[in-house]
Amino acid sequence: MKVALDPVRNRVALVVEDDAAIRVMLRKILEHTGLLVIETGNGRAAIQYLSEHTPDIVCLDLMLPELSGFDICTYMRQNKRFDTVPVLVISGRLLPEDQAQAQELGASGYLTKPFKPEQLRTSVISLLMARAV
Repeated sequence: MKVALDPVRNRVALVVEDDAAIRVMLRKILEHTGLLVIETGNGRAAIQYLSEHTPDIVCLDLMLPELSGFDICTYMRQNKRFDTVPVLVISGRLLPEDQAQAQELGASGYLTKPFKPEQLRTSVISLLMARAV
């Protein structure tokens, strides 16, 4: 008998968001979903974390101090270690050009702010399930 693995429980999410209130909200939603959450408030700290760790998913704002979300996505997609790590962009940037650029750089999904908690949960679970297949 095969036991289905929970695609979320005890997986690690890296949240890269410069707004502390949004970062706390993201952490609470993701922890409630079953993820272990690592937070950082700027692009350089995210690259530092990624240089030493491989999270199961990255939730990434585009507008960040020091290095942008676009820079982080580029870094990840140029490093084979992150080939299967989904990147969910969570941004207030609504322009189709921003979404297209994120997709071209390898983002797995794009969620615009403001969003409902269920939208975040659904996006994260879907991306982690796709990774597990």
